[in-house]
Amino acid sequence: MYKPLAELAIEQARKWHVPSLNEFRKFLKLPPFNKFEEVHSDPEVVTNLKNLYGDIDHVELYPGVYFEEQNESSRKRLNP
Repeated sequence: MYKPLAELAIEQARKWHVPSLNEFRKFLKLPPFNKFEEVHSDPEVVTNLKNLYGDIDHVELYPGVYFEEQNESSRKRLNP
């Protein structure tokens, strides 16, 4: 009966034509991801993203930001 919040957010983002994760990263002047393993180091997460999206450039913003692993390098790029 009720849809999970994440599902509703993804549906709304699609209706609004929200950019993909890589498009958004380019907008922020960050390098785009070239492979799923760059988004997250957990093989299960990587496999699920590959199965859902097939191409790294198709990863949607909401799940991409949710699953993107933060590390020292990424924090420095956002907070010079």
